[in-house]
Amino acid sequence: MTTQKPITLEEARGIATNEARDIIGEFLPKDRISSILEDEYAENEDCWIFFRNRKINIPVPNRRLVAHWAFAVSRFGEFLTVPDSHGDAHAIDEQLRRLSAYYKSHDFP
Repeated sequence: MTTQKPITLEEARGIATNEARDIIGEFLPKDRISSILEDEYAENEDCWIFFRNRKINIPVPNRRLVAHWAFAVSRFGEFLTVPDSHGDAHAIDEQLRRLSAYYKSHDFP
């Protein structure tokens, strides 16, 4: 295991924002939105989950794409897309638990 320094919430949000822009940037509305991500996020000791701004409408034919997913970032900067469970506290808690197990099993860092 490395001794890499954990990232901050702001750094994690920056990673999620950049990845979200790559994934759903084509769906951004013509009129500006304040952020590609919701202000709300979920976290535990190993990672954060950031949610797509609900003002961004993803067309129905694209619903199978990860455009409808959320953006997870580990405390050490590893990025994953995860199903978007915004508003479902139980599902989010389960996702955080599984993400923690994943990051620990893959030795990040």
